[in-house]
Amino acid sequence: MVDEAKTTEPVVIRSRQAWQLIALGVIILASGIVIGSGATMLCLKDRTVRTKKYEGKQHLQIVKKMQSDYKLSKEQSGQLEEVFKKRFASTQAIRQESRQKIDAERKELVASVKEVLTQEQFDKWLKEFKAREKKSRDRRRQRQKGQGERRKRERNGPGNGKPQPREPGGAGRPGGPVDHDAPMDRH
Repeated sequence: MVDEAKTTEPVVIRSRQAWQLIALGVIILASGIVIGSGATMLCLKDRTVRTKKYEGKQHLQIVKKMQSDYKLSKEQSGQLEEVFKKRFASTQAIRQESRQKIDAERKELVASVKEVLTQEQFDKWLKEFKAREKKSRDRRRQRQKGQGERRKRERNGPGNGKPQPREPGGAGRPGGPVDHDAPMDRH
């Protein structure tokens, strides 16, 4: 049976308890922010670290690897640093020039189309054109990301985390054995 004599008393929070609750809430909030930031950085580390850390220094990484792989002398290392530095700079200049030419072509294309279409038609076309460009950029980035992941898997082998030596001319590669009796893989 229910005891009717019991009455519920209101909970009284003293000022010290209130400050403790507020401090606890702030600690929990800060912990969530730190954990979330850390997880985000782990997910994005390949994208952010690689581009900033090695910007303009790719040639040094290549030469460093070549030093251990090919047992280069100091003279060879220095010469290769200069070779790679020069070639990376010229390649970067070519990429920049190409981007500028492509941008100029796009602007000319848009201007030419604008001359032909009515304003309403042009607005619709331009919206679709920009959407196609974005979709194309996204697909290209996805392919590049996928290629990077595939290369990592190839280097690391079947799940052991250690790089595996590559075999030139393996099955399915140019110069490798071909099994003419195997069924064709159609995607």
